Amino acid sequence: MRLTPRKAEIEAVTAILTSDEYDSEQDMAKALIKTIAQILSERNTFGVAIGFADSLPGLVIGPLYSTADAQACITEAQEAGMEARMGRLCGTTSIRSPEARVGGCGECGHHKELHPKSYKCLVLPTCGCLGFK
Repeated sequence: MRLTPRKAEIEAVTAILTSDEYDSEQDMAKALIKTIAQILSERNTFGVAIGFADSLPGLVIGPLYSTADAQACITEAQEAGMEARMGRLCGTTSIRSPEARVGGCGECGHHKELHPKSYKCLVLPTCGCLGFK
């Protein structure tokens, strides 16, 4: 699995590791696990649906942190005679965050996560919206 740590993520973990506020190593470990879980839940990732043509999605695998990991999963499934498709997975906090709920797209009102950078609105193929570029 490919996962490139981001600067803010490294800083959050480093802050815990260099802190004097934890009474024990176990308390620090709990704080690290909670912080890392929160950080990873905020990332947008990829999922791969695997199954046979008449049963998709039979099994969904994810989160995968890169398109290369997702493509490797697809290739492995195809080599085993199955069908596989990749899809975007929004971070679990992205839709719940107050920033994401404010406003919506100026053209269609849909959530910003439904507007990837260079694509039109994903809610309806007929929407035609090009907001949130």
